[in-house]
Amino acid sequence: PLDVVFVQFCLLGIVLAQSLRWRVMNGLQANFLPYRRLVQITLISNFLSLFAPASVGADVVRGYYSVSEGSGKTGNSIVAILMDRVLGLFSYVVFTALFGVLQFNAISSELKVLVGSACAVLVGAVVVALSAQWLSDATFLRLESLPLLINRSWWKQGVEGMLIYARAPKILLGALGISCGSAMFSVLLFMCIGRRMGIDLNSLQYLLIVPLGVVASALSMIPFGLGLGQV
Repeated sequence: PLDVVFVQFCLLGIVLAQSLRWRVMNGLQANFLPYRRLVQITLISNFLSLFAPASVGADVVRGYYSVSEGSGKTGNSIVAILMDRVLGLFSYVVFTALFGVLQFNAISSELKVLVGSACAVLVGAVVVALSAQWLSDATFLRLESLPLLINRSWWKQGVEGMLIYARAPKILLGALGISCGSAMFSVLLFMCIGRRMGIDLNSLQYLLIVPLGVVASALSMIPFGLGLGQV
């Protein structure tokens, strides 16, 4: 019974952290929705993501409610969801790189390649973030003139939204911290279930393997990443 309670606690923690991160991303875009409503939408979207490739169902549902009920512009709402997704995935990349390096000598050669890839993504993200700080607003906004086959006003709003994020690194770091909290709840959830099933892994191994599986599931085009994440 205690294990069941703990699993439910972890699931609740994941949803609350995801909703809080999304609220931070929305707040920068002046797209305000009550936190309680964000939790409700997150619960709905997480359920529907079980049936859509690469969990896109969750983003579609969140986009619908964010645009129809939020106070922000369409392009800004979409950018907030995209950035929320990026931070969510990036927190698992951080876990993979950090805990992979800590036990690098003890893992297989295949895992070393994945850990090395995660480290490369981490370094690349830092370089991109620093570069965004150096770019002038005029240079950044030149993206608005790109010829695209989408709604021009949406694209303009999206570029302006990305500029807002580029100028708010401290808030993004805070949101990444929230995301890492959500990732930790996921690890604790799998750790509890795995140990209950008698799977012989230590805490560090869970902190590496679970994030790898989540990233694989998120990038898969199979509904809920079925197969990739489990492998």
